[in-house]
Amino acid sequence: RQEHRGKFRRSTDGGKTWENIATIFEASNGSWEDLGYQYSLTIDPINPENIYFCAIRRPIQEVGGGSKGKLTKGDYGVYHSPDGGYTWNLKNNGLPENSSVRRIVMHPDNPETLYACINKKGTKDPSGLFISTNKAKSWKKVKIPSEIEGVNNIFIDRNTKDMYLSAGYRVGSLETGGVWKSTNNGNTWKKFFKAPYVWQTEVSSINPKMIMVNVPAQVSSKFGQFKNPGIYLTKDGGESWSKINKGIGQPDKMVDIKFDPYNENIIWCAGWGSGWFKAVCE
Repeated sequence: RQEHRGKFRRSTDGGKTWENIATIFEASNGSWEDLGYQYSLTIDPINPENIYFCAIRRPIQEVGGGSKGKLTKGDYGVYHSPDGGYTWNLKNNGLPENSSVRRIVMHPDNPETLYACINKKGTKDPSGLFISTNKAKSWKKVKIPSEIEGVNNIFIDRNTKDMYLSAGYRVGSLETGGVWKSTNNGNTWKKFFKAPYVWQTEVSSINPKMIMVNVPAQVSSKFGQFKNPGIYLTKDGGESWSKINKGIGQPDKMVDIKFDPYNENIIWCAGWGSGWFKAVCE
């Protein structure tokens, strides 16, 4: 919303100045209103002309809740640019109709391989994990445990290549959500953290045994399943967990969590419109 909404912008001087190089979205509402949510801006490290992002049909972690107007240009799903962001093409071939691509993740060893996470809000919404091995030209469904409903995120540890799938939805059950881990490139999965609804899992790039899980609140009728939403931390690869909500105003809906890339004992997170937070692990 606000200035330059729907545009793709580029800086060639380290962020000092910016220019619009493409118009991807337009909507039938005021320029001060939401146009939708985009995420996972991803640049191919081998060929930086290849750029990807996703437009989320059913936002859950984004403040505001979604567009108040109908898109008149653009659509939801995976976008790819082959020329550094000047032209864009929607790449939803193989994805379920009316699906919500919440996150895309590029494999750290192969930039032609991407994963798409399909989240859900209602019980009838499609969901799942999908893979493309041809730069998003086509997608195939990844076999994951059948009880999982709603794939919100996937994290691939660049050091170990272990995969962490964050699952669940706001009205789901304890069995259908949580964090699932694969140590064999997604061939098999094992439950790693029990919770009915998880937005995000992050692994430290310095120490793979340090892992955070972001658990939001469910609807009030489901509070009995998991009474302590917020951020959880393990320092021993999941053997034990600590809740680290002290000092956070909105622990039940943290917008983002990240480990510091230089100091394994520093954690950063963002609240639901309530500012940035920094934690130092002792």
